[in-house]
Amino acid sequence: KLSVVDSRGAGSVNEAVVSFNAIPTDAIHVQLVWDTGSTDIDLHLVRENPTGVYDDFHDDEEGTTDDDCYFANCKAQGGRTRVQWFPGNPDSNPSLDVDDLNGYGPENINIDSPGEGNFMVAVHYWGGSEPTIAIIRLYLFGNLHSEYMTEIVHEDWWKVAIINWPSRAVTVVDEVVPDYY
Repeated sequence: KLSVVDSRGAGSVNEAVVSFNAIPTDAIHVQLVWDTGSTDIDLHLVRENPTGVYDDFHDDEEGTTDDDCYFANCKAQGGRTRVQWFPGNPDSNPSLDVDDLNGYGPENINIDSPGEGNFMVAVHYWGGSEPTIAIIRLYLFGNLHSEYMTEIVHEDWWKVAIINWPSRAVTVVDEVVPDYY
């Protein structure tokens, strides 16, 4: 609702009401929100490596691994991210919209036209000290597919779910591990 008051204090007679629905248009849209304003929680989307595991959370020691889309390598700059899972098709690569450092979120990772593979949704409690409820919402083609919620504490990793593409099958993992990397 919107009420307007001018510089003399005269207010509008009627309130204006505007309603809208924000529907993601990406094939895969992963959203992270959380319940505290003093924590830094990070969203990750990790591509399965050739050996069939998801062990490349963050970059490796040489800084060359890009199997993990997160704040350091997946924010779009100049229309592209450093993560190039499918170099021949930029719409198949993931992109993180914002790294929320001050709490609540949202952080979103989107893929317009995913390439074939398995992708793990994960959350890392990066900074802060209080227990935090993290919520993941997974949208496929603009429809809410599933929602997951758990409590995490400093340094925890929450492995949420694995998305298989192109089947769109989602396998729930829901495992919290301390200091994964």
